[in-house]
Amino acid sequence: MARPKRDNNLAARALVHAVFFGDSQACANFNIARRTLHNYRSLLAKDAELAQAFAKHLEEVTRRSWGDELEHTIKEMLVSVRETVTNLESQAASYEEQMEILKVKVELLKALLEPGLAREALGVGSTANKSLAVVSA
Repeated sequence: MARPKRDNNLAARALVHAVFFGDSQACANFNIARRTLHNYRSLLAKDAELAQAFAKHLEEVTRRSWGDELEHTIKEMLVSVRETVTNLESQAASYEEQMEILKVKVELLKALLEPGLAREALGVGSTANKSLAVVSA
């Protein structure tokens, strides 16, 4: 019985996902075994069609508007900071520990905002500030 043809599009997407998020998450997201992912990886050097699909997906991901992903992360961090502040006194951890957690979250938020501000300054996009206004409202 002949093997079913490999879905190079799926394989390429799984490989690209593994590059950014690791093998475990790629396997879970694409519902494939680790061995399958390793087989895909070893086939990259031998299969021109798979290599081309991988290069295409990798370029798409790296070219994709990183601002959209950044926006999403900033929104999540704002919600997390808001929850930390809201629950500051009701948490089991000490007030000092909670303040330390809050400081770390605020520093992460500042680090996330810097590329967004640079993007604004360069005129690449203005969606981040609009989204932030909605989240902080």
